[in-house]
Amino acid sequence: MIESSPTLMPATSIAELEARFICWAEAEDDLRAALVVGSRAREDHPADPLADLDILLFADQVERYRDSTAWIEVLSPIWVSVPGRTVAGDPERLVVFGGGLQIDFVFSTVTALHQAQQMVERDALPDILRRGTRVLVDKDQLLPPLPAPGKPLPRTPPTEAAFWQTLEGFWFGAVYCAKQLQRGELWTFQNASGGMQGHLLRMVEWHARTVHGWDYDTWHGGKFVAEWAGPEVYDDLRQTFAHLDEADGWRAMQARLARFHRLAREVSTRLGYAYPDELEVQIAGYVDTLRQNRTSHE
Repeated sequence: MIESSPTLMPATSIAELEARFICWAEAEDDLRAALVVGSRAREDHPADPLADLDILLFADQVERYRDSTAWIEVLSPIWVSVPGRTVAGDPERLVVFGGGLQIDFVFSTVTALHQAQQMVERDALPDILRRGTRVLVDKDQLLPPLPAPGKPLPRTPPTEAAFWQTLEGFWFGAVYCAKQLQRGELWTFQNASGGMQGHLLRMVEWHARTVHGWDYDTWHGGKFVAEWAGPEVYDDLRQTFAHLDEADGWRAMQARLARFHRLAREVSTRLGYAYPDELEVQIAGYVDTLRQNRTSHE
C-alpha cells in the first residue's frame, strides 16, 4: 500500500491523478477492479478541460473506502471530500483535490463484479456503462468485454398515469410558487422552483422523443439540452429562470406555464392521452389572479 507523505506534491492534471490512482489500486489487495465511466470514457461529447474523473471501484469491503478519506489522501492533497449516494443508490465520495481537480468515486461490491457478465448477456447494462468505459484495474479478469461506446437503449413512452403525475406535480409547484411570490418570499420561491423545473424538463424530454423517436438521446439531468431540445424550446427554457426579484419571478412563472402547457398538450396528442384543458385554464387563471393581486412588500 502506498503511504501518505507530508511532502506529497499536488497532482497537476487529471491524467496524473489517474496514474497515481492506478499505482495505489494495484497495491491494494481489497480492491479488485476499477474502471472509468462518464465523459472521460465516452466518445460522444467527450471530456472538456474542466471535467471530473468518474471511477467505479469494486472491492471486498466497500465500507473501508466509503467511510474514510485516508486512502484518498495518498493520491494528492484534498480540498473537499463529500460522501453521498448516486441516483441509483450506490455509495459515492466526491473529492476535490488541490488545484480544483475532481474525482467522483463510486463503490460497488465484488459480488456485483461477478454479476457483470450476466448483465452483458441480458443486455441490462446501465446507461452510464453503455456510453463508454475504460478499465483501469481488473486483477481477477472478471470484467466482461463491455460494448463499444454508444447510446442508451431506447426509452419507453410514459404511461398515462406517469403523464398525469407530471402534470399534477408541475401544477402543484405552480400554485405553491405563485403563493410564495405573492407573499414576497423570494428565497422560498427560488427553492421551490426546482421542482417545477424538474417536471418541465421531463416534459421537454418526452416531447423531444415523441418528435424524433424513443431512441432519441436526451441525456440526463438537462445535460446538453441546448442541443437536443431544439432552438425554439431552448430559447423558451431560458426565460423560465428568474432573478431574486418579484417582478422577474412572475415573468418566469408565466414563461414556465406557457412552455409546459404547449409541450404537454402536444405530448398528450401524440401519445393518445386525454388532456385536462379545463384544469389547465383554472390553474393558470389562479396563478394570474395572485399575480394581479400581489401585495407590496416594501
